[in-house]
Amino acid sequence: MNANENIPYRIKLVTWEAFANGEGGSLEADRPSRLHSPLAHWQRIFPDRQSPNDPHQSTRRQVLLKIQIDPPLKDKQVWLRSFDVDDPSSPHDQYDPNAIIDPKDSANLDLPNDSDEGDNRGTPKTGRFIGAVDTPVVFIDERTVNVLTGEGGIAKIIFEVTMQPGDNFRIAATVDQNQLVSLAPRKRVRDGSIWFVRKDTQGKVTKWVGKVNDDTTRPAKTKASPVLTVWRRLWVEVDSMGSPPAGIQLGEDDLTTVDIPDPPLDALTEAMKDAYVEVFKVGAGYSESDTDWKYVFKAGGQGDDDIVNYCRNRRQSRNLEAIDFWVTQVVGIYEIGLVSLHPEFFSPIEEEDDPNDPAPLDPDKDDRDNDPDVRQNADGTIVAEICMNGLTEIAEPDCSFVSYEQIRDMCMQRRLQDPNTRRQMNIYSIYSGTIAHEIGHQFLGDVHSYDPKPRDLMWAHAPRGGNTDDREEEMLEQRPWLWKPEHIHAIRGIDKP
Repeated sequence: MNANENIPYRIKLVTWEAFANGEGGSLEADRPSRLHSPLAHWQRIFPDRQSPNDPHQSTRRQVLLKIQIDPPLKDKQVWLRSFDVDDPSSPHDQYDPNAIIDPKDSANLDLPNDSDEGDNRGTPKTGRFIGAVDTPVVFIDERTVNVLTGEGGIAKIIFEVTMQPGDNFRIAATVDQNQLVSLAPRKRVRDGSIWFVRKDTQGKVTKWVGKVNDDTTRPAKTKASPVLTVWRRLWVEVDSMGSPPAGIQLGEDDLTTVDIPDPPLDALTEAMKDAYVEVFKVGAGYSESDTDWKYVFKAGGQGDDDIVNYCRNRRQSRNLEAIDFWVTQVVGIYEIGLVSLHPEFFSPIEEEDDPNDPAPLDPDKDDRDNDPDVRQNADGTIVAEICMNGLTEIAEPDCSFVSYEQIRDMCMQRRLQDPNTRRQMNIYSIYSGTIAHEIGHQFLGDVHSYDPKPRDLMWAHAPRGGNTDDREEEMLEQRPWLWKPEHIHAIRGIDKP
């Protein structure tokens, strides 16, 4: 008879570990964001490729779960079960006070409640166990296993997460198989993922089980791991035009004569954290800061515009995009001009300048609405700057482009920039926000917010093709760097942009 056979034992700790050889997912402490206040024992995993040619892409979704019992006995049975738990984030003050980082807790949105088990976007929703390390394991189902402890009373098992950002996992470990039957995460409270409860056969809660804390000195029959949350990386190819060629004739209100600044990713980085996505500039060899300069783009058929082809033909990262490697592109161009008569894009031309407008303007052209530059060339063609700061082609291969000169021009004319000091703060803010807005279309499609005041990055200062009031242009500076809850919901459910 084994001397340890009848010795009672308890669970001392349940914790996550990265693979020692670096082959598994990137495991680290979870990162706080504006909406997310993680617990001390909250961790995140990046299951996607770390580089385009990652040699370990097949195991990036995997992480080790370590269980230790007390006393540290060998060959003792431990039962494990995985759960999809709720996210205890703080409210989204801009919207429903009950809406958290994942909007499915919002009473005002027609979405299932995020505190319900099994609402992760990826499959299988509760993740799955792959196999134990060095000790025997019995699979009861893909979310429930029985494993034996090894030396030191320790068992380790490989767990595989999903690929969808914001999916949450927690593993309960118990010395009593019967305890798993009634175990469930506590629901519909902000700290729901911290606690587990026990229910009777009618679904009534009969007992609270436990809370994650630093105390490993008080073993229990049932303990749970820290919450593990999936995060994703979004790589952005950042391209921009070089300087206008020497001697080119520009419109009198086209004042930028230097290299177009690389599109900044600050607004996108800030907003994407709320969707559990980290933003990075794709590495050397893909982004280009000196693409060939072009002043006027020709209008073509839908999806076949000169400007779309310009961006697509310069994309170096188009063959990298995959479900486990998110890549997109943004190009900083001079301005969005269309060669053709498109009166639906134009505002009525005024007869006189606005005497209070500090920008140098032609008295015979429009002095409103981002000052569309309407002029006739010698060959009779009409050149016009439509009232848009950026555009996105959402059909694959998708691309976004943002007009730096139009933003600069608008900032000057709308007094968002001080014409005396020429300070760049507001130009930079609107440039960055417009970039995030356009890349948002790559995830969300042709979605805009037309609230009276800007409340999110998808807010637009006028419907496409419509007239823009100067006061609305001024509000672009107030556009917050965040998504609406339903936008977060959509981003978290997408396979790739």
